[in-house]
Amino acid sequence: MSQWVSRISLVSLIGSTAALALLDFFDGRLELVTPSSLLLARVDLSPVSYRVLLLVLPWLLLVSLMLFAGATIFGAKSQRNLRHLFLLTTMIGAALALHVNWQRISWEGRRWRMADKIASLQSIYDALQADWPQRDMDHELLGPIMVYPQWNPSTLILLTPKPVDERLRIAAIDRSSGEILRFELSSGYETIWLEHRTDSQLPNDFSNGIHQKFTRQYSLPMSSHWFLVRYQGASPD
Repeated sequence: MSQWVSRISLVSLIGSTAALALLDFFDGRLELVTPSSLLLARVDLSPVSYRVLLLVLPWLLLVSLMLFAGATIFGAKSQRNLRHLFLLTTMIGAALALHVNWQRISWEGRRWRMADKIASLQSIYDALQADWPQRDMDHELLGPIMVYPQWNPSTLILLTPKPVDERLRIAAIDRSSGEILRFELSSGYETIWLEHRTDSQLPNDFSNGIHQKFTRQYSLPMSSHWFLVRYQGASPD
């Protein structure tokens, strides 16, 4: 009996650990394609399914780890050997590494997914740097926008968010002194920022044109002058 418990819990443990890592890295979206761009398989979880899995899988991993540890330590004599102890310590290490590096894995996945979006945002950046809107208007690239404040505006609010991919939309664009532009990208349940800056500095806290203060939580460099950033939700300046 303990042998079957050990085997099933080990498979469940490996599967849940791998599933969590992949789910975190790919953000619930995964496409398998051939070198000739033939789509073999596609997974695109809804935000609700994604959040449910993020709740269920850690518990499955924990229960599987406890069952495997119990079978290894208290099971039949054949289970109490160096091979099973090695597997147990390895899986404990893998689970701890996943826990410690969860945010890093998630953000490396975001950076990988956003890499091919830079070119389209670069064209918008160049256009805005050449002619930053000074009034509410129907912009050629962004559609209808509202500017804040009305004098010397630093924030553009897109009344119809511009798609970046199947989930992300450009909701707003902020400009700070120099050539710093921040693109606020929203999926409806999460907001991240792509920031372009030429001042050789890392992203930091800022206030936008409607007097909301944003605090930097995490950032990763991308291509030249671009950063992927998470800012804490807006608060009154």
